[in-house]
Amino acid sequence: MVGFLYSRTRLLSAGLLFVSLTIAAGCGGGPGDKLGAVEGTVTIDGKNANSGSVVFAVGDSKVQGAIDPEGKYRAVGVPVGEANVTVISAPKTETPKVPISPTATKDMPASAPTVSKPVPIPDKYKTAGALPKFTVKSGTNKHDIALTK
Repeated sequence: MVGFLYSRTRLLSAGLLFVSLTIAAGCGGGPGDKLGAVEGTVTIDGKNANSGSVVFAVGDSKVQGAIDPEGKYRAVGVPVGEANVTVISAPKTETPKVPISPTATKDMPASAPTVSKPVPIPDKYKTAGALPKFTVKSGTNKHDIALTK
């Protein structure tokens, strides 16, 4: 019985050692495993873009950051290295029809809130090479993008 427990303990220890080494190797952090974040503002002819995404492609990885209504974006988890940068429009959606109340109150106005119309991003910027490449470094990177129609 003692021999059985001893061999079982050795087998379990060897298994745990193998799993630990496998996990440690996966977290090795080689030069290609480093990541960065890129943030900035997208403008079109000097006006802030208010929708769409900025895409960073490094090797086989593509990471995108959504453009907010003020034109700002943030892409997190971008591999370190030289990235192709593209900017794409948000998918077209229909504006929801909001019923207008015939009996407006202080808490419920008679008209729907105003939603800003998306500033269209020219199609030429969704192709790699239309914008200069950007070198992503570890940590947070600042990259403003000025587009023209």
